[in-house]
Amino acid sequence: MIERVLVALHDRENLGTSLEKAALLEHFTGAKVTVAQTCWDWVSEEPAQHFPQEEIDSVTSRMKATELNNLSASLAPYQQRIAELEVQVLWSKHHADAIARYALETSTDLIVAPRHNPALLERVALPEELKLTAHAHTPLLIATDQPWPERVNVMAALDVLAQGHDELNRRLIEFAQQLAKVLGGTLHLVNVDPATTSTAVPLETMDEFRRRSHETRSDALHALASRHPYDYAGLHVVAGPVDQALQQLANTQEIAIALVGTAGRTGLQRLFVGNTAETLLHHLNNLDLVMIPSAPG
Repeated sequence: MIERVLVALHDRENLGTSLEKAALLEHFTGAKVTVAQTCWDWVSEEPAQHFPQEEIDSVTSRMKATELNNLSASLAPYQQRIAELEVQVLWSKHHADAIARYALETSTDLIVAPRHNPALLERVALPEELKLTAHAHTPLLIATDQPWPERVNVMAALDVLAQGHDELNRRLIEFAQQLAKVLGGTLHLVNVDPATTSTAVPLETMDEFRRRSHETRSDALHALASRHPYDYAGLHVVAGPVDQALQQLANTQEIAIALVGTAGRTGLQRLFVGNTAETLLHHLNNLDLVMIPSAPG
């Protein structure tokens, strides 16, 4: 059950759409919504002999108060719409780490973070969404600036053949079921078969290789679905590069939210079929992505 939602802000860009989606979740679940923004200033690291600690504390306190007042003013239109709306300012220069830690401390069920679309030259820096993906032990919804439709269709991308992914698949399916039920949309389970495009297979046996691969994955996907009963709208095995395959299915089934799993806990994580979160964020830019960590914090 989604009982606590944390809207994580590095700045107030794209605040509106992220908060609208949190408000919808609150409307259907009664969840408590917290909006948390990080702020920091170099004064925190001034040596005591250069800047007395009491003055450092005073400056940081005033800066936090100012940010809190500004953020609260931005949230004023939502105070009447969201029954439990809390505002927090976290003092940290490491946004992702601070948000991930706060989410664990408050037993948050879902982090909602706005997706930014940096210009080409800005992509030399790791986007905050990716940093948060690497740090968070809590499901993370990276929200586009597109509003949800009246019925929000959901798909969960699963690795049905990888060893040791049973728990991650369970978490993916259960969270996807929650979202689809709460948001009144359909739920699709999908497995991507990237091996069907491999050039390592001799051409004369390619068709048979593809058939067997599809059959094996389809059987495994149906078996997995049977262990997690639900009125699924579709069980799909799709072939090709993961971003292209998921995008094509999303277009066909009018998907608004895609759930994927993160398999590691540090650095740029490789996802369920070996593609990076950066690839999916870059190419699936019209979908909200929910990143499900491999294990709870």
